[in-house]
Amino acid sequence: MSHFFKEIQRRFRNFMMGLSFALKRTEDATLRQTGTSDNVGVGDEQEVNENRVSKALLKGEVTQEVKNLRYRTYKVDEEAKEEEFYSPLKAIKRDKQDNRHIKYKKPDGGTLVLIQPNKAESESVYESIKEYENHEKKTKNYTIRINRRFVPRFRLEEYTRRLALFTRPDGSTVADFYISKYPDPSDFKAKAFIREVKEVMENRRKSDITDFSSFSFETYKCYNSEDYQVYTLKKCSLEGFDEYDGNYIFRYVTKEPVEVKNNRLSDIYYEKEMADKYEEKAAKKVTYMFNPYAEQNKKEYICSKCGKKFVYDLAEIDSAEPNEARMIDEEKKDADEVSTYLDMQMTEQATGMRLCKDCLQKEYEKIVQKMVQEQ
Repeated sequence: MSHFFKEIQRRFRNFMMGLSFALKRTEDATLRQTGTSDNVGVGDEQEVNENRVSKALLKGEVTQEVKNLRYRTYKVDEEAKEEEFYSPLKAIKRDKQDNRHIKYKKPDGGTLVLIQPNKAESESVYESIKEYENHEKKTKNYTIRINRRFVPRFRLEEYTRRLALFTRPDGSTVADFYISKYPDPSDFKAKAFIREVKEVMENRRKSDITDFSSFSFETYKCYNSEDYQVYTLKKCSLEGFDEYDGNYIFRYVTKEPVEVKNNRLSDIYYEKEMADKYEEKAAKKVTYMFNPYAEQNKKEYICSKCGKKFVYDLAEIDSAEPNEARMIDEEKKDADEVSTYLDMQMTEQATGMRLCKDCLQKEYEKIVQKMVQEQ
């Protein structure tokens, strides 16, 4: 038992020594800094207030500043995808897809709605690491997602190159799956899949490849449609097969209305304030300060426990005398309130509360007593 108490004392002593050293370094750096004189020039200071985005993100709070940041991030990301980058200083807006380069076979009475390329979705770094650690091969997801109640021998979405959507005068919707006639030599299952497709088309027999009734996809780099629109087709039935330009076509039809959902993040998290700024091309607000040591730079910090007040004053910090040298583990006798705000900032980031040195010491003592009681 005595060994346990000695270990507690040793760890607490080391922790306090490290904390004292960190506070001493911060205090000395603050009190010994040289202030800028008034005649140096005009300095630019970005306006910072108590509702800083960094604090809100650390605490998990959704403030107006966080909402603006979220909308701005999604908006910039969408705009960047419309640009072709040739160098760090040169970017040209991409041209829209030209219909002369879009080839498709029009079904009877059909009017083209869109053409969506089908590709495998890229995995995140986290998913790749988990897959490697668990020695598991995860099934890839594709742009087209087919809903099934069973595991088929071949997944049609793996071999579909693109999907063409049409509408007919009777209100039905036609979906054409384009599958290349030429198997991928790097995929050992591709040849068997093409043989299965040929048998299904020639014999008109049922197969687990074609046995599904609903699917969905999200548009991205899609012809004749905006990006991030989720289309869902239900109660689909196989109407027939066709061939066109080196592709087999599996044609499905449904009389159910097609569900379309807008999944664009900048629309879901729309912020009128930021949108108006983008439209007006408003400049970022900057505060020009001719005297960085003016009265407006005073800030008041209040301890969350005892209510003691500390004032952050740049003029007082600049005029303070340097502290006398002392050992790292030597406690400072006269409490200096000039730099106490730094301690309170650190405790606020760590615990969510602004604590003075005395209240922080009491909190540590409570933690040690609780650890002793639990043993």
